[in-house]
Amino acid sequence: MAGRVPGSKNKRTIDGNILARDILEQGPGDLEAEDPNPVKEKLKQQARAGVGSQEGLLPAQVFVSLCDRAYGKPIDRVKMNVGGTAYEGKSTDDLAKEAELIAAALRGKK
Repeated sequence: MAGRVPGSKNKRTIDGNILARDILEQGPGDLEAEDPNPVKEKLKQQARAGVGSQEGLLPAQVFVSLCDRAYGKPIDRVKMNVGGTAYEGKSTDDLAKEAELIAAALRGKK
C-alpha cells in the first residue's frame, strides 16, 4: 500500500494552512474582490476589523485556531536529556557543598 512519506502533510492539513493564510494575510486586492465563499468572506471581514468579542470582530478563539493552522502550534513542552551531566556520579553531600559555594559567590561572599 503506497502512502504519504513519513513526516509529510496530508491534503487536509495543506488546505487548512492555505485557507487560514488567505484569511489572515490579506492584501489590497482582498478589499476589492469578494470571495465566492460567504463564510470565508465573513471571516476575512472580521479579520480586517480586528480581534475581540464585539460583533463584527474575529473571535479570539478563531484567531488562535487560524494562527495554529497557518503558522503551526507553539511548542508547549521540551524534551531534555539529563544523562551525562557534570553532576553525574557525585554524592548528594558533594552537590550540596557545590550549591553552597555557588550561593555564596552569588551573594558576594567567599
